[in-house]
Amino acid sequence: MSQRDSYRLYTQFYDVIELLKSSTARPSLVTATIAHCLAIEIGALAHLPACTSLLTAYSRAKYFISALALFDEFCDRDVILWNAMINAAVENKSYNVAMQFFVEMTESGCY
Repeated sequence: MSQRDSYRLYTQFYDVIELLKSSTARPSLVTATIAHCLAIEIGALAHLPACTSLLTAYSRAKYFISALALFDEFCDRDVILWNAMINAAVENKSYNVAMQFFVEMTESGCY
């Protein structure tokens, strides 16, 4: 990869991160979906901060199923991603699911 291509990818990645941040502040399914598509296109979903922001955007837009589907795609979960998913469940009034996630998180040794 040339230096120019590397720089373009770097700037695109941070543009997606900014879009994700704005979609968590003003939740909308359209914004979250666009950010998700862009994140897939440039490979941003390999980075947990981008995943956490996208999960939060889906949750705040009241699309818990989309947040759950995104969470299920990742096997390398850190405590921040687990907490974002627990918070998403609580925000969407799925308290039993939130408790199940908490139990899974502690059983996996991630705390």
